[in-house]
Amino acid sequence: MDNSSFQAIHGKLNFSKHKRRILAHLALDLMLVGLAVAAPWLAGLALAAIMFRSFSMMHEAVHGSLSNSKAINLFLGRYFGVFCGLPFDSWRKIHLDHHLWTGNLDKDPTMSIMRAHRDGQVAVTRVQEFCWHWWLPYLALRQQTVFWKRSFAAAPSRVNMAVQGICTLAFFGLTISLFGLFASASAFFGYCMLIEIVNFPHHMDLKQGGGGLRLPPAKQHLYTRTCLYTKWFERVVLLNFNYHIEHHLFPTLPWYRLPLAHELVRESLGQSYNFSENNEWFRASRRATLHEMLDRCAEPLQHEAPGGAQTKDKIA
Repeated sequence: MDNSSFQAIHGKLNFSKHKRRILAHLALDLMLVGLAVAAPWLAGLALAAIMFRSFSMMHEAVHGSLSNSKAINLFLGRYFGVFCGLPFDSWRKIHLDHHLWTGNLDKDPTMSIMRAHRDGQVAVTRVQEFCWHWWLPYLALRQQTVFWKRSFAAAPSRVNMAVQGICTLAFFGLTISLFGLFASASAFFGYCMLIEIVNFPHHMDLKQGGGGLRLPPAKQHLYTRTCLYTKWFERVVLLNFNYHIEHHLFPTLPWYRLPLAHELVRESLGQSYNFSENNEWFRASRRATLHEMLDRCAEPLQHEAPGGAQTKDKIA
């Protein structure tokens, strides 16, 4: 996308924040808790939705999209981090570095597993291949544990990390006491599945650059994929987190304004708009081995801009 097109779309978007959106979000979370209490057989699904919604809200807090106040964004980021099982402070740094180095396999922190695979530091195990083939969210679970491990190792405030960790454990303990071990385990499994199904397609299987490559937001659509789902699912469960090209172009745009950005960006990019519908990328990727998938992700980019126009991803 050239700069004039980028600026034209930017000028049509509203970056203001509304507190009532946060209140509406919290009200819906309470309704989901009520659903879990009233219909225990739906508790796993309701809690999984709450956890991913909390992840999306924590992500919004990272970009300052919940409030104009830094203090409120920090508080809400840590609050929602408890319900998605992630340490907000360290995750924020990793995520902002991801935006800084999107498209750079050597420096993007979210591409660490691809770098390790490329450099021969980590071999894909039979357990990992089994989980990949049978849709078991091993990689998402590993990601959760790695975040906590790195956080305690690098956090400037061990007390702060300890408080976040204790609150997170208390939340999971409370869900077990209220809904039982099976419902709580099902919820966490469903949440991890959402992490893999929704998050992984956004950047995987897209050839990366390296070295000192650092792109402005207007060029990051070259290394990013948007995934389209049923509208109610996008709005209610994902909080439009799936509009990932749009998010990388305009990272501080609140989640409830991303649908308009989607319309404008897709029209502007035309045939070069990179997207996947209804999990088609993820279903196709599972037909390959994890080793093959990581090989594709680690292939070097030959040119800054891919040569051919691409509409929807097809994986053989």
